[in-house]
Amino acid sequence: MIATLSRYRTHFALVGSLCVIAVGFSILSYLPKSNLGTSSLERVDSAVDFQKEKDYWHTQITSIGGEDAYREMVKKGNSMTASQSHVMAHSFGEALFQARGVEGFAVCGPHFVYGCYHQFIGNAIAAVGLPVVEKFRAACASKPRSTIFPCLHGLGHGILGYLGYSLEDLKEALALCEASNLGEDRNGCIDGVFMEYNIHGLTAYKSGKIEPRKFPGEGAYSPCFDVNAQYRAQCVYQLPDWWVAAILSPGDIGGRFAQAGIYCSNMNDTTLTQVCFEGIGHIAPSLSNLDPDAAAALCASAAPPDYRASCLSSAALRFKLEGFKDYLGLCERFGLSEDGLVRCRKFENKTS
Repeated sequence: MIATLSRYRTHFALVGSLCVIAVGFSILSYLPKSNLGTSSLERVDSAVDFQKEKDYWHTQITSIGGEDAYREMVKKGNSMTASQSHVMAHSFGEALFQARGVEGFAVCGPHFVYGCYHQFIGNAIAAVGLPVVEKFRAACASKPRSTIFPCLHGLGHGILGYLGYSLEDLKEALALCEASNLGEDRNGCIDGVFMEYNIHGLTAYKSGKIEPRKFPGEGAYSPCFDVNAQYRAQCVYQLPDWWVAAILSPGDIGGRFAQAGIYCSNMNDTTLTQVCFEGIGHIAPSLSNLDPDAAAALCASAAPPDYRASCLSSAALRFKLEGFKDYLGLCERFGLSEDGLVRCRKFENKTS
């Protein structure tokens, strides 16, 4: 146990509480609208005291039970910004693990960009090690279909964070995730592994800064052509998140999306290029503070006409996953027609 915890702390550079911020989406995605032009290396803007929140939720979980405390947390988070509610959900996940141990995992839900899942799983792997992965895989499999992907996504973050951030660590994590495949269109565990590899979200709160892996490092498309071909599409899907977070200039968000679009266009593989633009569409809603018109503008700045529908369709799905009330009308609002409209409506029926 002591050796396991020591290894975990070494990887995460955290002492005391583990402040997991991996998201199914990059930390940059949760900056409020007023900070959309801020450099990705600025301080995380959350205005939430993690320790204070954790202590509060630990008291609530102990006194009224995990389920009632979680409902209270959701109600409170609904009045916060996306950044604040996500950090609070992480604090709840840590408090829940401390109060109830591994068995408390059933309390977590997908609210606020999976924050409870990520924090809880990270703490659990720290305490128990990789043998707990199978327990979480089984727990994810028992959840409603719409919740399986975010559950496994958090598992992927936790696995890679425990193993480390080298290419060999990445390959080992992918193999573990492959064993956790539940037959979904996109393996949520693999999705989480690639996001964590790019964004290094599990280390963010130590420094208070967003510190993704260096760009371009081994190249703008790494590590996607260094892993088995079966993982390539999911790797490419996560690249725009890294590019937008790690590119230092141009500093404005539209310029960074435009640059990401250039990288997607230069992939010389039609299928991967389409996946790449879907990845751009996936991050556009959060970076536009769930404003459909602003998200459409980001897709327009990044995607050429042939791939505009790919970007917008993926954005429409992300709005749905975020609980946007009028998501069913977004395909028309985005100005899509004919084949593009058909494609977008197919995305409305997806769950991840």
